[in-house]
Amino acid sequence: MGAIRAWSPHVRWTDAEVSILRGHYATASVASLEKILPGRSIRHIQCKANDLGLARKKEPKRTPDQTREAKRKHMADRRKRDIQAARDYANVYRMKNSARINAKTRAATATRIFWARALRLRNGISAKMLARLWKEQRGLCALSGEKMGRDAEIDHKMPRARGGTDYIGNLQWVTPIANMAKRDLTDAEFAELCRTCARWIGERIEAVEAITAQQREAA
Repeated sequence: MGAIRAWSPHVRWTDAEVSILRGHYATASVASLEKILPGRSIRHIQCKANDLGLARKKEPKRTPDQTREAKRKHMADRRKRDIQAARDYANVYRMKNSARINAKTRAATATRIFWARALRLRNGISAKMLARLWKEQRGLCALSGEKMGRDAEIDHKMPRARGGTDYIGNLQWVTPIANMAKRDLTDAEFAELCRTCARWIGERIEAVEAITAQQREAA
């Protein structure tokens, strides 16, 4: 063995190096180990550590939520460093994948009604707030009282065209036909219009019925 060691190109580990390796291998980074052990490559360091039965401390595996949060933080930092570059990248990505993005958005809009309606609103209105409003209305149209489906729409009690905002207290769920009929009217104005229309239609029906009765009597 002595003769082999004499011509072997491998340099023996000194007691000082072994002591350093024992004290730092578990916590020091790879770059730090190569600095405090000059002349030793990371492969030599790992082989010697395995021979000594040493192991590096591993961080516990991240949960899916922690992984997503780390990715969000990383992308936020990148956008903060170069806002224009992030915008250019996003625009190019949308152009290349516009068909897939649009199809995915349409599919999500058809199934996730609260999320889809929240996208069109401002003032920080979330899907959870719209879901709570739906529950408060018991799934019934605020104007007609009819049971609503996935085609339900968000109506502003005070219309946007007349200064209304996206404040949650100014919103209500309605059916598409009721929303179309109401247009830019307030609830009170729409109710008055409905009463006027109902009264006028009733008078017309009574007049037609009276004329029909007279014609029958004359015949």
